Amino acid sequence: MSIEVNNVVALSGQSYQIDWTEYERDRQGKQLATRRFRGIATVTLTPPQDEAIIRLNPIGLYIRDFDWTAQL
Repeated sequence: MSIEVNNVVALSGQSYQIDWTEYERDRQGKQLATRRFRGIATVTLTPPQDEAIIRLNPIGLYIRDFDWTAQL
């Protein structure tokens, strides 16, 4: 499977609409299915406070909520 992000639109300072396409392929690379999705992600920025967190998430970007639906 491969994924192509088609569009990202800021809805507010913390929410983004993301449109993407998923391509399913067989072992020979022949495309079996194409599915389109739209999601809304709500994010927050929390600056890391210690070295362990800096290594895992240096910019402190976290997804608080994510909802998606298939597009027809």
